[in-house]
Amino acid sequence: MTPYELWYGRKPSLNHMRIWGCPAHVKKISLDKLETRTEMCLFIGYPKKTKGYWFYNPGEQICVVSRNATFLEEEFIQDAGEMEMIALEEQSDNPIERYEETEKESNEPTPSLRHSIRELRRPNRYLYMGEEINPNIEETDPLNYREVMLDINARKWLDAMKFEMDSMYSNKV
Repeated sequence: MTPYELWYGRKPSLNHMRIWGCPAHVKKISLDKLETRTEMCLFIGYPKKTKGYWFYNPGEQICVVSRNATFLEEEFIQDAGEMEMIALEEQSDNPIERYEETEKESNEPTPSLRHSIRELRRPNRYLYMGEEINPNIEETDPLNYREVMLDINARKWLDAMKFEMDSMYSNKV
């Protein structure tokens, strides 16, 4: 008997247990209107102190915790015969020690850190946003109809108002 069975007098439910590495459709947190609501991830474990599951998203190369997922365990089991074996190397818990060991063996100088030489610039969609405004020129929109009529651009303001009113009439607002 397990400690759970001794304490509660019944066997524990194993419904939350999943096959490690199986694919799952995980619900996205932020959604666009026409975008899919889930993304394909791989189950990689259980987080501590939280209900849910750890998933690895290979497309974005990130790990996420989610409770909203549909596991594809049956398909995973059926495809298990097609899997290939991968040989893994054992690594040290401390990557610095491991690097020092290989450096002593190879007697190569310590590599210098590389920095990107890529030019940083704004994406094209932001080209005209945030242009510098001369602080000495004070441009304010008119606050009422009288100020519009006294403004230099009165004709443009009147055209804009007419366009807005026509739009409201056509939309029955």
